[in-house]
Amino acid sequence: MSAEQWAAIQRGNEAYAGAPSFHRFHAAVTDLFPFAHVLPTHQGRAAEKILFTATGGVGRIVPGNTHFDTTRANIEFTGASAVDLPVAEGLRPATRHPFKGNMDVAALERLLSQRAAIPCRTYTQSHMDYVIEVVERVACRACDLPGMRIVSQPGQLRHFTARFEPAR
Repeated sequence: MSAEQWAAIQRGNEAYAGAPSFHRFHAAVTDLFPFAHVLPTHQGRAAEKILFTATGGVGRIVPGNTHFDTTRANIEFTGASAVDLPVAEGLRPATRHPFKGNMDVAALERLLSQRAAIPCRTYTQSHMDYVIEVVERVACRACDLPGMRIVSQPGQLRHFTARFEPAR
């Protein structure tokens, strides 16, 4: 870690209301994303609870390589289905493989082709326009992430499965 990162740990505080660290965090988030509201959480499980309460629901699916137990609980508490799609090598402990945590992309494509990824009855065009706007803003900031390049990407679902490597 850099000296500035260590110093930030020392400057941090645990007082939630009005903490200077919140204002720095808020400024960093709003610099990257056009969100009107920023809700920090103290841990990932709490963030998942908020996220899936807002986005989950009966009839929805949340695909993943293999959901952690509390992640699955937060998803299924809302009535949504957590769908595990690990690569076959990830299910065989004795098999050697460079990374067993990959998601089975073919299985994901089959799942999404069977189930509408965006239920039209829920999202309006203005919702989709907002999603497009956020994606465009993030894409415009791609140059702020120097040192990486995409080395492979499938024709479909590349936002889930692009592979990066350090640029030389």
